[in-house]
Amino acid sequence: MVDSSSLLKALGLESLNSDLLEKALRCHGDTAGFERLEFLGDRVLGLAISDILLSKYPQENEGMIAKRFSVLVQRETLVTMANSLSVTTFQPHLKGEELLDKSKANTVEALLGAIYLDLGFDVAKSVILSLWTTVLNAQMVPPEDPKTALQEWAQGRGLPLPNYTIEDRTGPDHNPTFTINVHLKGLAPFEGKGQTKKEAEKEAALAAIKYLKETPPKGR
Repeated sequence: MVDSSSLLKALGLESLNSDLLEKALRCHGDTAGFERLEFLGDRVLGLAISDILLSKYPQENEGMIAKRFSVLVQRETLVTMANSLSVTTFQPHLKGEELLDKSKANTVEALLGAIYLDLGFDVAKSVILSLWTTVLNAQMVPPEDPKTALQEWAQGRGLPLPNYTIEDRTGPDHNPTFTINVHLKGLAPFEGKGQTKKEAEKEAALAAIKYLKETPPKGR
């Protein structure tokens, strides 16, 4: 059994069902059980963050809330939470690729699923609010999604919408790397890479925005 005292303290909990906790940390190689908790935790996180944002920003419209939401539930944010909880110290059985950022993010979701099943939604939401407080307070204004920003740039100039194409996919199925180009009329394509298509598209859009800010196209 994993010594979970410091993890529970970091989560602000006095106790958590040991079987669910060990499934969330994959202590017995129960992949199916872990994936079910991860699936559930993803939904718990989404509902909790939605509820928190609607209460925190009652004057903002759906579009503004959606921008905040996408950043708060993205992999990078989950990895930050995983690192703050030092989850890998409770997973000495995991090696190599199992300790990638994707695995860290999935573990946080699985833990949230376990908390929900054992202690209910209100406790899970309280844990999420506590862990996410810093990043929530850092969002002074709704963050701009790079794909949306690039689309608005094109629309504002009467250009066709950005077109994203998959150029390459490498690596094993459980840890792929996608290479995606975004095409804008009159410009060479901009490349992005990521472990998911969404991440690669985001990176391509960021590359395009960076170029457009530094070197505005002539005549635009």
